[in-house]
Amino acid sequence: MSNKVVIAEKKCYHISVDFSKNRIYLVIKEKWLNIEDLEDFQLYWEQVVEQVVPNFTIHADLRLMNILSKEIEELFLSMRLYSVGKGLLHTAEIAAVDDIANLQVEKIANHSKFPFTRFKTPELAEEFLDQLTSITSK
Repeated sequence: MSNKVVIAEKKCYHISVDFSKNRIYLVIKEKWLNIEDLEDFQLYWEQVVEQVVPNFTIHADLRLMNILSKEIEELFLSMRLYSVGKGLLHTAEIAAVDDIANLQVEKIANHSKFPFTRFKTPELAEEFLDQLTSITSK
């Protein structure tokens, strides 16, 4: 049984939160063509980050993410800086199929001091975060 609460269900992305795990879920659902495809993304992201408590985790499924335009790269950097500032513990990312997109995400993460680990499957990412939070909550 899932405890996830949907925050945003859009054409290109899905954001939900599991308050019992203090975890935000981001799924890129399809490739976007431009910044308009990420309508209200920053608003929803800030809204969900405000609802979790410090030491929250993020489970990000980026498999369908394509190469980031400069505008979208800046949006992702802003999102990551905001998350770190609000007490992000760690992020588990399912890597994008596109290698250039992965390099862009890594560059943004390094610039924002965004703690993350990459995984091949959502299940491995979830397991890692569950283990991490069980260790840090003791």
